[in-house]
Amino acid sequence: MNNQIEIDNKEKTALDKMDLLPYSDSILAELSINSAKVKAMKSGKTRASYRAVINWLTKYQPYEDTSNLEKIKGLLEAFYTFCNVEEWTKAVRIIAYRLHTAENKELHKQLDTWGYYSEQIKLYKNIIGKLNQNVNAVLLIGLGVAYENLGIYFKSIECYQQSLETAREINDLNIQSSALTCLGLANHTMGKYDQAIKIFEESLFIASAIGNRQLKGAAIGNMGLSYRALEDYTKAIECHTIHLNIAKEIGDLQAEGNAWGGLGVAYEKLGEYQKAIDFQKKRLEVAKKIGDRQGEGNGLGNLGNVYRLLGDFDKAIDYQQEHLFIAKEIDDFEGQGNSLYNLAKIYYELANFRLAIDYCNQALSIAMKLDIPLVKECQKLQKQLKVAQEVKDDQPD
Repeated sequence: MNNQIEIDNKEKTALDKMDLLPYSDSILAELSINSAKVKAMKSGKTRASYRAVINWLTKYQPYEDTSNLEKIKGLLEAFYTFCNVEEWTKAVRIIAYRLHTAENKELHKQLDTWGYYSEQIKLYKNIIGKLNQNVNAVLLIGLGVAYENLGIYFKSIECYQQSLETAREINDLNIQSSALTCLGLANHTMGKYDQAIKIFEESLFIASAIGNRQLKGAAIGNMGLSYRALEDYTKAIECHTIHLNIAKEIGDLQAEGNAWGGLGVAYEKLGEYQKAIDFQKKRLEVAKKIGDRQGEGNGLGNLGNVYRLLGDFDKAIDYQQEHLFIAKEIDDFEGQGNSLYNLAKIYYELANFRLAIDYCNQALSIAMKLDIPLVKECQKLQKQLKVAQEVKDDQPD
């Protein structure tokens, strides 16, 4: 997702252009930590904590081929250490540092891009409620997004509503628009498409009034998803095209990838399969560039859908299996359900009904836990598979 705004932190660190992390010396300077002064502190919990922070930021060296989470472990450990001694301002400045990634995102938002949703939740729970209402409202949106990515929709909606209420109290229109778009997307995911569009329109009105192009694009792009679900593909393409143009204008790569993906699915629904393939490949290119694991998985799954429609079942299976692998890796349960359902459809068309039934049952189990519209699609396919299997079993050898 790319509907969030950033923590208000004017003092951003300089970045080491050769590394993922900022210079350790610049971080310490911005945190107003002087090694000599810390050394002179009276022994106790505070001094020990500051020494631990200095060590994590200056001495921790991850292996080159390790995971992204391990690469930023020093920053995360510094964050948790500050939380333990209730240095909340320093803690939030740690997670607001921009990493040297393709989009230079703040640390807490980059965790979302990489698919570390559980780590995000742990991080937000430590800091929410400890600072001012502005920061809390922003972090509540991040927490909601993490819950939504894990399929815990009732908690995500609670977070968005809390953020929206706080933003209205402090009259922060940027946060209001962001929270509304996230709330609309949660409603879309649960199949409440008309309600989602109304919420997106409210977000769009605010974003347009304050001239925030990023938030405007997010509202329009997500509105396109709901129009597509309502089978108004012309309107969906119009929304995704506007979103794409805005994303390119402001250099928002994740939004650009989402827009390409939205256009690809819309053209697939219209039967323009080559356009659909071209757009999904562009979506994949952007997702890989910025390390957007969920976006990469969705792009692969969408390509698998197109190749199934073209009758190229080998390619379709490969793409869906790749999507399933990524979805499991990042705990994207909705993605798992979709890929399993799509694999069931492929094997149904290949007349391998027993395997199709197995995949369909797995997809239904996930969909029922998430309480999403995929439940009805799985139940419909189950009935078709049952009849097909019975007919096959009745045939003489």
